[in-house]
Amino acid sequence: AGLLARLPAGPEIGIALAHFRDAADLEPDMVQPGLHPRLAQGGADLEKGEYRIERSAWDLITICYYLQRDLFQPAKQGLVPGGILVAIVHITEPGEQPTEHRLRPGELARYFEGWRILHSHEGRPNDAGHRRRVAEIVAQCPTERRLGP
Repeated sequence: AGLLARLPAGPEIGIALAHFRDAADLEPDMVQPGLHPRLAQGGADLEKGEYRIERSAWDLITICYYLQRDLFQPAKQGLVPGGILVAIVHITEPGEQPTEHRLRPGELARYFEGWRILHSHEGRPNDAGHRRRVAEIVAQCPTERRLGP
């Protein structure tokens, strides 16, 4: 409830917080009444650019336990002004170097400079299925912004 309480109020953002394996597991009562969420699902190789995130099209984008550094900019541009991006990535342990699958501590937050940070955590994950340290961020897109290139 702590994270949910910090999200902005209003009908423009409906969020279902649940553990599910895919969008088929979402129950109709898990979303806010009156909202008709649009979920993007299907198979695409993100590293090959098989899915393009449409600019200013999404209220909420999540990137959880997946790290592709060049995905952050298109994901940020894909949000409507005031939209929310949730990211959870593994981070290095003390003495380790970053890899293609792990960021350095503090690195995730730098992708969201100038954004309103609603939640930020680095350390042990709250998900028992993950043992490595994580960086979590919930960031709100500025309501006035330049989209950039």
